[in-house]
Amino acid sequence: MLTFKLIFSIAAIVVTFVTFIPYIRSIWLGKTKPHVFSWVVWGTTTLIVFFAQLEAKGGIGAWPIGVSGILTIGVAYLAFLKSADALITRSDWLFFCSALASLPFWYFTSDPMWAVILLTFIDLLGFGQPFVKRTIFLMKRT
Repeated sequence: MLTFKLIFSIAAIVVTFVTFIPYIRSIWLGKTKPHVFSWVVWGTTTLIVFFAQLEAKGGIGAWPIGVSGILTIGVAYLAFLKSADALITRSDWLFFCSALASLPFWYFTSDPMWAVILLTFIDLLGFGQPFVKRTIFLMKRT
C-alpha cells in the first residue's frame, strides 16, 4: 500500500534526479567546472544528515536526502575526473573539518537533531566559498 510518505519520498527522489542530470551532463561535456572540494563538503554534510535522519527513525522520508548525498559525491567525483577546479583553500578545509566535527557533537549529545542543525549551518557557510570565487572572477573580467 502506498502511503503519503512513500509517495512524497519517491517524488522527491525523482525531482532530485531531474535537477542533477543537466548539471552532471554539463560537467561531462566540459561546459561546467565545479569546485571539487565544495562538492565533497556538501556531499559529506548531506550524507551525515541522511544518517542522522535514519538514526532518528526517518525511514522512507530520509531516502531523498541519501540519494541527494550520493549524487552530490558523484558530482565531486565526476568533477575530479574531468579536471575541474581542484584548488583547495584553508577555508575549504575549515568547512570540511567543521562538517566532520558534527559527528562527535552528535555522539556526545546523543541527539541527531543537533548534528543536523550544525550541518545545516555549515552547509550554508559552505556556499560562501564558491560565491566569493565567482565574484572575484567576474570582477577580474570587467
